[in-house]
Parts: sequence; structure tokens; C-alpha cells
Amino acid sequence: MKLTVIGTGYVGLCQGAAFSDVGHNVTCMDVDEAKISMLNDFAYGKSNMLPIFEPGLNELISKNTNLGRLNFTTNLEEAINGADVVFIAVGTPPNDEGKADLSALKTVCKNIGSVYDNINQDYIIVATKSTVPVGTYKVVKEIISSQTDKDFSVVSNPEFLAQGRAVKDCIKPSRIVIGTEDARALKVMLEVYRPYEKQGVPIYLMNNVEAELHKYAANSYLAAQVSLTNNFANLAKIVGADWAKVKEAVLADPRVGRFVHSSPGFGGSCFEKDVEQLTHTMDEYGADSTLLKEVLRQNRLQKELMPKYVKNYFGNLDGKVFALWGLAFKPETNDMRSSASIPLVKRLTEKGAKIKAYDPAAINEAKKVFGDNRLIEYVHDKYNALEGADALIVMTEWREFRSPDFSLIKNTLKNPVIFDGKDLYTLEEMKQFSLNYITIGKKDFIQ
Repeated sequence: MKLTVIGTGYVGLCQGAAFSDVGHNVTCMDVDEAKISMLNDFAYGKSNMLPIFEPGLNELISKNTNLGRLNFTTNLEEAINGADVVFIAVGTPPNDEGKADLSALKTVCKNIGSVYDNINQDYIIVATKSTVPVGTYKVVKEIISSQTDKDFSVVSNPEFLAQGRAVKDCIKPSRIVIGTEDARALKVMLEVYRPYEKQGVPIYLMNNVEAELHKYAANSYLAAQVSLTNNFANLAKIVGADWAKVKEAVLADPRVGRFVHSSPGFGGSCFEKDVEQLTHTMDEYGADSTLLKEVLRQNRLQKELMPKYVKNYFGNLDGKVFALWGLAFKPETNDMRSSASIPLVKRLTEKGAKIKAYDPAAINEAKKVFGDNRLIEYVHDKYNALEGADALIVMTEWREFRSPDFSLIKNTLKNPVIFDGKDLYTLEEMKQFSLNYITIGKKDFIQ
């Protein structure tokens, strides 16, 4: 089948590559000429750089561009000509009010309608992969209809990938949701996903509004569990309990989900914006949004804990130097959107502290986030960050941070203290190497 994916961010690029890997002919289209140029340079072996970092993506794109099943263009008419399905995978970031900004999606819909009349095709399916508020499918229909009288169907087909494992999630997703009441569109969509169904991936059929709500409900469930977990972990720290031990017993209950690890708060492109958008939708329809608003409030407070712990330990932070391991909101990605490291760095530098930051993938993104800040130094080795530092702060659970050289840490730091936002280490390790340890979900270990 011929598929078109509009938008080459995390969702579009990974999904497009995955579609091509199961045998579909895929064209990925984007208005960003620099991004498409980078992708074509990669495809033709002129460069080894991609616009995003995602494990396995380089290999997937190389394989399928070489097989001729995957190509990239900025020309929308060329991209959709002959396509069985056009997937929209553009960003819907929050606006100043916290609502999903649909401007990019609306522009795409208008442009699809405009060029549709120019191609020799009487029917097309437009499927939204982008995370959009409940009822957006009507907006998509209205905009395209305003530009053309030709026949088309709108399908809601949300994605469920997670950064750091996006390729795996696209190749074998946990489930596929197809939202449509159009029998013609459903038949085509089932054919698109036939290779996945053969792998045992469950397919759920529903209408458009149900599919749109499903995506927000799923992310809100997960975000709520993170916030609830952090409430318990914070209490554990106060009363002297070890949340790591408590959660082991909690996880023994099969009814409890897996998001029970203490953290400095959830980040990334989905949870915060999706929960906030859902509160706006609930308010709009007169539903009670109190619980979800509390989830967001708790997460904002959680992100202030690590700066607070550092301030309480040192007092005056002016002139202090902190080694920071981890900038991305999670491992195996360079994505820093809503990362807990952002408020941490801002709070510490506002107090006059200097940051020596290391992350295996997110340094370039961090430079965009923090700009030209003379108090932030980026290093390319985790142990180099320790040199001249008063303490170590760990904010991302990259694998290389899990079993560090504690002896080297102890001997390099000016003060033998680790602030651990991810609860990676044990008290036994801290005792063995005479390190003070301040983390979430455990009582402070001060020797």
C-alpha cells in the first residue's frame, strides 16, 4: 500500500519508517526543508545524522530507503498523489492557556484540501496520528471540505509510542486503535495494519470521538499514577520508610500498574500537555476536572523538590558547582520537553550556582533550552562533570549512571554527597563508600 506521513518528528518519522519496514511504500513529508534535506542526506549516505535521536531508527531508515520503500519530500502534492492513507503526525504543543495548539494540524488540513483537486484521485483517507482534543475529527472534516468537493474520510488513529523505545513501539505496538464509522475507511485501515495483526497486535475498533478520548485517558491514567506514587514516596521519606522496599510489595498486586517508581516528576511531550488539555475539555463540557488538576499541581510541586533538597543541604548556593548527570526527561532520548532537569538548573543558577552537565544524547537540546548561560558548562564525559564540583545530582536513569565508580565520585567531589532524583543507588553502596545520599522516597543518609 502507498502511505503518506505528514510531519517528521518523533511520531511521524518513527511511524513512517515502521510502516515501510512491514512492506508499505511510504513517503514522509515535512515543510521543514532543512529537516528533509538532512533525512535525504542520511538516506543517500552523505551524512550519519538524523533530526532526532531514537535507538534503532538509523538502521530502520537505512534499510528501507535502500529498499526503495521510504522516501522524504517537502512537496505535499507529490506526497499524497496516489496515497491510500495520509497520516497527519504534526505537533500539537500547548499554547499559553495550556490547550493543544492545532494551528499546524489546521494548516495541513487546509493544504491537503487545496492540493487534492490537483491529483487524479477520487477518494482519500486522512488519518490523524497527532494527539488532538476530543472532537477534532470534525474540525479536520470541515477544513478539508472547505477546500474541495472531492470524496474523503477522516479516521482517528492515535499513536502510543514512548520516546526512547519509539521504534519498538511502532514495530510492535501494545495495541492499535482505529476510530471511524466509515466502512470504506475501516476496510483500508485494517489492510494497513494487517501485518501487525498477524504479529498478534490487538486492534480496537471504535468511532472517532472514542479514539480521541482513548489517547487522553490512557496518558492521564499513567500521569495520575506517577503523581500518586510520588505522593507516597514523599511520605515515605518523611516518616523514614524506604519506598523502594514498599513498591516491591505493591507491585506484587497484579492490579497495580508499573508506574510506581519515585521520580522528580513526569516530563516529556505527552503527559503534562495531554492531562492539561483533558482538564480544558472536561471544563468545556461541564465535567469535574478537579482530580486531573491535582495531578498537574502535584507534578509541579514534585519538580521543585530536588532544588529544595540541594538548598537545604548547602544553604548559600552562590559560587557552588554541581555535577549534573542527565538532562533528557528519560533515558534513550534527547527530548528535554518538560524535563525535571529544567527547573532544577534554573533554580540553582538563579541562586548563583554553576552547573557542569552531562547527558549522552541531550546536550544539544539543552543548549537550545537554556541558551547562552555562562553558569552552565557542558561536558562529554560523566566523570569530567565531577571535577571541581561540590556535589553530584542525578536526574535521568541512563544505563551508564546505574553502576558508576563510587570511589572515583567520592575522591573527586569537594563534598561527598549525591542527590539522586531517580533513586538509583542503595544505602549499602553509600555506606561502603562513605557518601551522603539524598533521594526521593528514602530518608536522607548523612554520615
